[in-house]
Amino acid sequence: MSRVVQRRQELQDLISKNEDFETEMSHWQQGAEVSPDKVRRVQRDYGKWYMAAKSMLDGEQLEKFVDMYEGGAWTNRVRAFLVDPFTKNDFYNPDQENPLISEWKVEFQGTVRDSLVTQRQILIQELHAESDVIGTLDELASIFRRLPDYLRTLKNKASNNVPAPNIAKEKDLQIVILATLRLLYVNVSDEDPASKHAGGSSIPDFMIRDIGVAVEIKMVREGQKDKDVGAELLVDWGRYPKHPDCQAIFAIVYDPKEVLDNPNSLEDDLSQDGPGIPTRVIVIR
Repeated sequence: MSRVVQRRQELQDLISKNEDFETEMSHWQQGAEVSPDKVRRVQRDYGKWYMAAKSMLDGEQLEKFVDMYEGGAWTNRVRAFLVDPFTKNDFYNPDQENPLISEWKVEFQGTVRDSLVTQRQILIQELHAESDVIGTLDELASIFRRLPDYLRTLKNKASNNVPAPNIAKEKDLQIVILATLRLLYVNVSDEDPASKHAGGSSIPDFMIRDIGVAVEIKMVREGQKDKDVGAELLVDWGRYPKHPDCQAIFAIVYDPKEVLDNPNSLEDDLSQDGPGIPTRVIVIR
């Protein structure tokens, strides 16, 4: 698993754990008895989580994240709540309720809960900043839309020493695409075609492990309809999320004989930025 993909997974796990903390802590002041062992477990788990999350951040984001835990003389945040979640407010009188006076010395609802949510939002922002996968898909689309020009140049400048590629079948196209991807990225895996047997495989044609993008190549065959190509892609894509490195999918549909009726519609229908795994489809001719 690439470092980028691993870091994204770690951030996602931290975000999920933050949600668990919020859910569990929200029950403590609701009347049900909470055992000291459970409180100690959450205190311990949050401490480990907090240190791991801090290691993912720097600069202003780190300072803000720490403040959401530590608070100050006049602001109780997560630390104050974990230290003393069950002490009553000395000024609280159940017979004379005042909306400005909480029952608890450190109340979860309000500042403490907001602090947990803010910590989560900081991690979500870091997750988005870690890998601008949407921008990467757009860059790949821009590069490979020029593939016909690239092939035309090789054909026009061909010589005995540098013959033009003869793209007669999908495997031929895959070789050209793979060579280009390895010019752009360091770690591009060439998946074994033999492992993509009938019955379904979670293996794409190529995986750009540097950025977590699966690449699928389709060469349009005579008689194929737009819906046929789209259906093939969707079947493949349904399996790719099982791949541990897959954070986005990029598909190149090569249609040199212009078999497809409406390539723009195919691109629009199958390209999306979310929810779920982002996808990008380009049709080149």
